[in-house]
Amino acid sequence: MKRTTLLVSLFLATVAFTNAQTNLVSNPGFETWGETLPDPWYIFSTSVTGVTPAPSTTVFAEGAQSLKIDAAVASGTFNMAQGITIIPGHNYSFSAKCYVESGDGTDARLWCNFKKDATTYFSETELQATGLYPTLRSGNTSNSGSSYLTTTIGSWYTATGTFTAPDNAVGFDFQFRTYKGAIVYWDDMQLVDNSASGINSPKAESLKVWADAGKIKFHAVSGEKVEIFNAVGQSLYRALATDGINSVSIKNQGVSIVKVGNRIGKVVL
Repeated sequence: MKRTTLLVSLFLATVAFTNAQTNLVSNPGFETWGETLPDPWYIFSTSVTGVTPAPSTTVFAEGAQSLKIDAAVASGTFNMAQGITIIPGHNYSFSAKCYVESGDGTDARLWCNFKKDATTYFSETELQATGLYPTLRSGNTSNSGSSYLTTTIGSWYTATGTFTAPDNAVGFDFQFRTYKGAIVYWDDMQLVDNSASGINSPKAESLKVWADAGKIKFHAVSGEKVEIFNAVGQSLYRALATDGINSVSIKNQGVSIVKVGNRIGKVVL
């Protein structure tokens, strides 16, 4: 009985830790694709031609691939986005990784916005009034700003920011822009609700884990302890990791909690 109680307590602590680190972005590493796009990401700049989003398995920051936007011959700026529900008054942190293969320094930006409802975005004036315009839009203070992400060709760059959702904001439009003439890779998009987590420990680490062909996949270092649980805390798998991308087959449909060393992630099969 004591052993069962201890296991349940450990699992609840694991779930609490996982929830504290929950990334609100769906398909943050562009690992899962529909017919032409990484669902549920969508093209915001639908009138732009000369660009076909594509997965890249050669240049990526996390997981097994990234999103490649080749705008070398684009007719204009190519924007992609995802709408995410947020809670007014809550504090959030966001980040995005990008890698510029070629460009001139005016290659990439985050260009996020808030939404009042499912279809109504904050206007330019309304967003400026929040004081968060530079935070959400790569240091710019207006639509005509000249600030871009300070990327270096051939290296990954991480853009970060924090904000407290305005009282009338129920949605966050996580938008990123690739500018005409550039080739940019995007990966590991993150949005975390700090108010919901209640976690301030700098030691808290999350694990990026994904499903591929019915298998659970994650990066690990050789010798790290791997444990996988189902949603009610039952142990499904225990082993030591190999170096690089690990692939595990388990008989579980639905949510699985994956713990590798002191990192924890969640995946749905």
